[in-house]
Amino acid sequence: MKKSQVLLFCVLLIPVMALAQESNSQPATDDSQQQAKADQAKSGKSQAAPEEVVEEQSGEQVRSAQLVGSAVVNASDEEIGTIDGLLLSKQGQVEGIIVGVGGFLGIGEKHVALDWGAVEITSAEGEANYQVRTTLDRAALEKAPEFKTEEKQQAEQRRKEQLEKQKQQVGQSPEQANQ
Repeated sequence: MKKSQVLLFCVLLIPVMALAQESNSQPATDDSQQQAKADQAKSGKSQAAPEEVVEEQSGEQVRSAQLVGSAVVNASDEEIGTIDGLLLSKQGQVEGIIVGVGGFLGIGEKHVALDWGAVEITSAEGEANYQVRTTLDRAALEKAPEFKTEEKQQAEQRRKEQLEKQKQQVGQSPEQANQ
C-alpha cells in the first residue's frame, strides 16, 4: 500500500517539477523590449499584426451593430422606421439600408431599402446611439415598393414556373400530365 502511494506521489510530482523548471528558464526582458511594448501600448497598434487586421475603430467608422435597430427619422425628427439591415455590394461597399416600416412589434411590417447616398447618419455629441435621417416621410415609405431579397425573388420565380406548369398540365389528359 505504501509503495503505491509513493509511486502515485512521484507520478503527480513530475509535471509540477517540469512546470517549475519551464518558468525559471524564461529569459528576462531587457530595457529595449520593455520600451517597445510601452511604445506599442501608446500607439494602440501591434507590431505583429498584419496590414489586413483593423485593431481599433476610428472616429469616422460606425459598426453595423451600432446602426441595426437604430431609428430612421424624417426632416421633422419624427421616427418613421428602424434599420433592420444593411445592403452591401460583393466588394464590401454599403449600398443601402433596409428599413422596417409600419406594423406593430414586427407584425405587418414591410421592408423598404433606401440608397446609402440618400441618408445621413447622425448622433448626439458623445452618444453611442445613432439615427439615420432621410428626406422621405412616413407616407412615402409606406407607399414605396417592398424590398425583395434575392431569395424572395427566386422563390417568386419558382412559384411562377410551377403555376405555368400546372396550367399546361390542366389542358392535358392524365397520361400526358405524368410524362
